[in-house]
Amino acid sequence: MNYLKILIQPFAFSYLLIITLLFVVVAISYLRYLILKKAGLKTQGEITGYEAYSNNENVQSFFPVIRFNTQEGQEIHRRTLHGLDAERYVEKGSKVEIIYSKNTPSRFMLAHHNPFVINIKSRKFIKYTFYFVLSVLVLILSIKS
Repeated sequence: MNYLKILIQPFAFSYLLIITLLFVVVAISYLRYLILKKAGLKTQGEITGYEAYSNNENVQSFFPVIRFNTQEGQEIHRRTLHGLDAERYVEKGSKVEIIYSKNTPSRFMLAHHNPFVINIKSRKFIKYTFYFVLSVLVLILSIKS
């Protein structure tokens, strides 16, 4: 029994470290999103195309490629910071409101899109929530023994 306890303790520490790092990365990303949303400058842009990416489960995200002009007259033509899922797809050629950083205009996002909103009815959310709860239970049981 002591051997199992010795093996599990490093696992528990590693697991807590990974979870902590994950929360830190998400918190930093969310903070950057909030700062850009609050302090960024708004303008109109046009969707000229999309860059599509898919993960290992063939779930696709679409990153709109947008052309817009800054208040200083600089033209920016590149993809957004945050992707859209298929449900939020906006047609090519559509005019959209964007928010961009005054100091770094290439950092911009769609004004009415929050990438941190989670669809709690999706299978992906349910699956990852189940994995997370299961792993927390394993961690708690490993620490108690």
